[in-house]
Amino acid sequence: MPELRYAEHRVLDASALALSVLGLGLVVYGVIRGGRPAGWTSPAALLPIAAGLALLAVLVMTQRRRETPGFDVRLFTEARFAGGSVTLLLLFCGLAGQLFTCAFYLQGVHGLSALAAGGVMAAAAGGIVLGNQVSPALSRLLTVRWCAVAGILLAGGTFGGFVFFTADTPVAWIAGDLFAQGAGIGLVVAPMTAEMMAALPQRYTGAGAAVAAATRPVGSTLGVAVLGSVLATAYRGTIRPALDGLAPGPRERALDSAEATRAVARTLDRPDLLAAADRAYLHAMYVTAAWTALLSLAGALLVIGYFRPRPSKTEAGSGYGSAPPADRAHRG
Repeated sequence: MPELRYAEHRVLDASALALSVLGLGLVVYGVIRGGRPAGWTSPAALLPIAAGLALLAVLVMTQRRRETPGFDVRLFTEARFAGGSVTLLLLFCGLAGQLFTCAFYLQGVHGLSALAAGGVMAAAAGGIVLGNQVSPALSRLLTVRWCAVAGILLAGGTFGGFVFFTADTPVAWIAGDLFAQGAGIGLVVAPMTAEMMAALPQRYTGAGAAVAAATRPVGSTLGVAVLGSVLATAYRGTIRPALDGLAPGPRERALDSAEATRAVARTLDRPDLLAAADRAYLHAMYVTAAWTALLSLAGALLVIGYFRPRPSKTEAGSGYGSAPPADRAHRG
């Protein structure tokens, strides 16, 4: 890998770091509070979200005025970089949110231990490794654009596949779904990142790589917060009728989560409430899976729109999409 030397030297921007951490942290906290019993209209949810968005807006405005910003918003004027960043953000948002949902499904509905559930979900990591290995050849065959679309649609299909899972679904099928999910994501990440970097001038490669790397943890954090809140809200709405006969104290505790409902049911020796908790969780999982699949579809549309065919450094020499016939490259 060639060494790039430039006179421009970027130092740690403490104010930008503080604004980004506080802004994102407040938004995530507010989203999580929105999934609590008080709901999305409560001040505990709205105020942190509003304050966080305000801090992030200040971050963008201050960074735009700096000659050597710590967070260079000018990178997003390049369509491929902007579209790829949002696509990766949505993809990891869906992955993290789905794994969060799956963990409680495996442990609560299927009764697996935390270790066993983790072993099942490790199938997704194996799929990512396979997808990463296959992506260069598939990109040369289909171009980066359509390789990424294929990977997103595969991952989105496995997200949506959770609507068919029940309490009796074999664990092997769940592991197979997660493996395919990881493979779809693996098909996207490497060629998409390479194409994003190729779209930037060399002097911005380091800043661009930092932003591209940040999409993974930021997307994952938002995924757990947003989709976890969707899951909690859907569960609470479904389980509420089954709790009508409980005293106020146990009822409020049972509304908190599926695990809380099961704890109350065991304390009161209510097997019917245990079954109701499983049914309500499955319904909430279906709602969350549907929203996750829609997020993936949005990512696919972004790739189709922003990665229109054009000569690029990626397709010219990196191995991602460099060898399709001329007519196929022209078609995109």
